[in-house]
Amino acid sequence: MAHIVKEIPDAQLVILGSGEMEPMLNQMVHDLHLEKNILPALWYRFRRERLLYYAAADVCVFPSKYEPFGMSVPRQCPWENCGCRSPWYIGVPGTVIPRGDGICGYHINPYDPLDIANYIIDILKKPDLLQ
Repeated sequence: MAHIVKEIPDAQLVILGSGEMEPMLNQMVHDLHLEKNILPALWYRFRRERLLYYAAADVCVFPSKYEPFGMSVPRQCPWENCGCRSPWYIGVPGTVIPRGDGICGYHINPYDPLDIANYIIDILKKPDLLQ
């Protein structure tokens, strides 16, 4: 996130979910002075509420190394059915459609944080993609 904030100072990251790495994440946010840019550990949210967060986002990032059923990623951009604008998705193969009809995001290397950051920056710096 520090790389993204350097490029886009007003960027904000909302983290949905919690887990065993939460204390480490909170410490990193504090150590890097990113409290105004990161809202960590918003606990588990019901599906309807998660969809509202997704719909409000410009970019949704799913750096999972494995998605057996694509459960965490709304792959077919369900916002079209509810009249919401579609965010861009960044994820591993099988979680997003990176080209052709239905394109809604990019594939990333989940082992490379800089790869993820660069795609986020690329999307946020291209207003035409966000429209």
